[in-house]
Amino acid sequence: MSLPDPRKTEVAHLLRRTALYGLVASVALVSACTVRPLYSSAPLSAGSQVGAAAELGSISVKPVHTRYAQQVRNN
Repeated sequence: MSLPDPRKTEVAHLLRRTALYGLVASVALVSACTVRPLYSSAPLSAGSQVGAAAELGSISVKPVHTRYAQQVRNN
């Protein structure tokens, strides 16, 4: 019986380790993504009892009186 070629086993070990690190990184990235409908009845932040519609409805924008302010607001 012959011994395995050390270069081949090192490359295989490196590829296996790289694949494992890639898998762990992709799982971490995917688990960080949360997608929720904007107009759902669920609260926007943790611990909040107010729904998204109520929080978004509480936002008010003051009227502007100059052309420059109008451009800033619209763009």
